[in-house]
Amino acid sequence: MSVTVSEIINALRRHKNVLLYGPPGTGKSHLMNEVARLFSVDDDGAEVDHGIFVDTGSEAVPLVVGSAARVPSRWVTFHQGYSYEDFVLGLRPHAAPGGGFSLVPRPGVLLELAAEAQQGAGLLLIDEINRGNTSRIFGEFITLMEPSKRLDAAGNETLETITLTLPYLAPGESINVITAGGAERELHRHFAMPAGLYTLASMNSVDKSIAPIDTAMRRRFHTINLFPSTHDLRSAVGLPPSDSAALDPIGGIDTNDGVARLAVRVMEKLNRGIGLHLGQDFMLGHWYLQAVRANAHAAIPDALVETWLFRILPQLIELFHGRTEVLIALLGLDLSDAGSGLQVHEPDSDESEAGAMAYLASAEPAPQSAAVLAFLQRFAGAPQAQSTAP
Repeated sequence: MSVTVSEIINALRRHKNVLLYGPPGTGKSHLMNEVARLFSVDDDGAEVDHGIFVDTGSEAVPLVVGSAARVPSRWVTFHQGYSYEDFVLGLRPHAAPGGGFSLVPRPGVLLELAAEAQQGAGLLLIDEINRGNTSRIFGEFITLMEPSKRLDAAGNETLETITLTLPYLAPGESINVITAGGAERELHRHFAMPAGLYTLASMNSVDKSIAPIDTAMRRRFHTINLFPSTHDLRSAVGLPPSDSAALDPIGGIDTNDGVARLAVRVMEKLNRGIGLHLGQDFMLGHWYLQAVRANAHAAIPDALVETWLFRILPQLIELFHGRTEVLIALLGLDLSDAGSGLQVHEPDSDESEAGAMAYLASAEPAPQSAAVLAFLQRFAGAPQAQSTAP
């Protein structure tokens, strides 16, 4: 699915919380970075169209460093060691004047941005949200993430606004937060979430080693699915979206466009097979082909070969671990042909009796570029150059 930065920004304006969901290589982190660079909130609340697309030439390199964010933002990556005390509010040691130390409440990134949003807006960016224990990290603030449970745009309570008591603060006590602009904001013990806090999170669809975010958190996010499409693949290698030209009749890899079209066709066929055997969540994103585009004015065939051998093949071996026969069938492997870059390791009779099974690994040494390109053409169903030898 192709999505523009403008579409994500407008979804944030409407829903407050947006989740980018998809497999690796679909540009989630890049999109988040671009949103942080361009996000703004108009006073009249009207939707805006920034005209920025993830597949334009200016965005071909992930995590482009742009100008300062128009809305103050914070970036955090969740992990299993991340906690409520890091994210919301925790106690930290503070040196006492006469020696020793005391524990004082210290706001986390969520409260820092809430302070920013008291008189404006703040954008919270959470990468890999499902890698942390979201229930533990958000705690009672899961409730306040819901837009209807916040203050209104003017900072007033509504009939649905929920106020929580911040931990570690005594009655009548408050904490001060220094905003990005240097201003000081006061957060009181009885806290209500401002309307201007926006959250953009990413979630990796492939990572099944950890539990997905719980239902209570998931339903508070507007989810945008990012799965590789032909449009994205073509854009990733610099081909026009509407260009449907076939590979050159002879060989098809005599030009950079021919190699780019071959790369797209290979990924299309791979993703169809991955989807049929493993599901859409495991498809390969278009950013796998960025090296092909980056070398458009140089050795683009070598870039495709390197991408296949050292980026795509290791991922395929991992995805089809324990399912050697499925990967062999998917690629249409002739195991006597080393052009695929894969080598099958078969057990002998004694090992088989002990329960050993065949497995695939990267071939050593790596095959020559010509052999790899010939294999990729065959796999993609593309015409190959005919030999002129007598």
